Amino acid sequence: MMLEYRKYPVFLKFGGMFFHELWIDLHYEEGHRSYMDDQLILRLVRNIYNHDVKLESTIVGYKYFKVNTKYDSKSYRLIVVVPTDFSYLGVRSAFRIKESKNEENKD
Repeated sequence: MMLEYRKYPVFLKFGGMFFHELWIDLHYEEGHRSYMDDQLILRLVRNIYNHDVKLESTIVGYKYFKVNTKYDSKSYRLIVVVPTDFSYLGVRSAFRIKESKNEENKD
């Protein structure tokens, strides 16, 4: 199976690095197409501009991050990937999550 991405020009700071290209993996469409689309993902990514992020793992040349954010009073999680050459910021998946009590007290 060949991986497919849609690419967008952006200007974003993530994890202390600036990125000029966002790659959205079409994986999210498999289970979240009813409420998620590229435009919402772009809004969510802009919402995490300059956020402090914690590295979740490094797998085969990619750094993976799990980032929670809110938009329009709803909570979402982005699975963000960055290749080791930092050539682009990628969104592997994006989906709605239930807000936990701990999240309510953040920000």
